[in-house]
Amino acid sequence: MKEITELVIDRSKWMRGALVNETCLLDEDGKMCCLGFYALACGAGKDEIRNVFEPDGLAFHVPGLTERGEGEAGILRNTAFTRSAVPINDTRSMGEDQREEALIDLFKENDVSLSFEG
Repeated sequence: MKEITELVIDRSKWMRGALVNETCLLDEDGKMCCLGFYALACGAGKDEIRNVFEPDGLAFHVPGLTERGEGEAGILRNTAFTRSAVPINDTRSMGEDQREEALIDLFKENDVSLSFEG
């Protein structure tokens, strides 16, 4: 897996504003949450992230999204970045412009330039 510094989210494939456990990295219809786009950009395959709810459910480490737990050999956990991105992506109480702005700011804090298209 590689680290990324830029990410583009295609709004037509972006899954957002859904309840917890309704959003996953990649669903059967090809829709992704913001972290699904991130994982693919890092080199994960679509089959590897399909129907996985959060990055800590993956079988491998994704830089920026997961980390190894202290004293827990081999156990992945979500990073603080991931834990912050999930509620922004999934909340129903945020408008589209506000959601995009919040994600752009969060990704920038983590040295990733985020933009949206479509």
